[in-house]
Amino acid sequence: MKVRWSWVDFFRSFFTSFIIAFIVSFVIAYIVSYAITAAIKQRKDGFTDMKSCGDNC
Repeated sequence: MKVRWSWVDFFRSFFTSFIIAFIVSFVIAYIVSYAITAAIKQRKDGFTDMKSCGDNC
């Protein structure tokens, strides 16, 4: 079997690794933003609970 390094193989491997890295970074950013949003919402709910019940009553 002859191994020949061509531009097609190079671009294919580069493109595949780029897509994998993009998906992984997108998932990480989504999880981080979801955690930040949940923390802000929890903190906001805590503040409204510390006040006299607010508009939720």
